[in-house]
Amino acid sequence: MKKNIRREKENNYAFIDSQNLYLSVTNQGWELDYKKYDKAIIISGDGDFCCLIKYLVDHDKLIKLLIPNKKRYSSLLRKFNKYISFISDQKKKLEYKK
Repeated sequence: MKKNIRREKENNYAFIDSQNLYLSVTNQGWELDYKKYDKAIIISGDGDFCCLIKYLVDHDKLIKLLIPNKKRYSSLLRKFNKYISFISDQKKKLEYKK
């Protein structure tokens, strides 16, 4: 007799450029309800996001900090090592296959 094995489905996430999103929705005359979203994944290696990342960590809102370039990213982000993953390590999941 074959058992039904239920696999837990992984969540899918999308990268959203918040400035373009904001401009698009306001241009259409409406507002996005950011309160509906309670967690974040940041994709950046830029130290300019350090304050935002710290805020998200302090409020238990950061899921992951994905850094595009393993060889070049801000040293300011190293203190968030626990959250860091590199895009190159996600190649099998992200790569387009023909």
